[in-house]
Amino acid sequence: MCKPGGSVIITTPNKTNAIRIIGMIFRSSISSKSNFKQEGGHISVKGLNEWLRIVRKGGFIVEDIKRGALIYGGPRYNCHPVLFAFVLIVDCILEFLPLGKHFSESVTLKLRKPNDEDNKLRAFYAPKT
Repeated sequence: MCKPGGSVIITTPNKTNAIRIIGMIFRSSISSKSNFKQEGGHISVKGLNEWLRIVRKGGFIVEDIKRGALIYGGPRYNCHPVLFAFVLIVDCILEFLPLGKHFSESVTLKLRKPNDEDNKLRAFYAPKT
């Protein structure tokens, strides 16, 4: 439970990571539908838009969204300094692009449970019927 005005920080794998989807297309493994259960024991991996719907439906205010790394690296990237440098540069550029959050292995959401003042503002700005 989160008290009104309290904050919650969630970090989760990004199912809709565009890099992973592009990689699946080039490897012709679309038929496998990419099983995300191997992601550190995560059972239900969702994309950013799915998480935003869930937390807003739960009554939370999304205060901030941060993207994770473009790719988490590994032996393939660590052995090739030029490729590693390229990935780091692209990662920095994506930080400033509006769709950059869709190019990351994970996303971090900073959420806040509305307090009485937030609820008053929502009521004031809600469309009058």
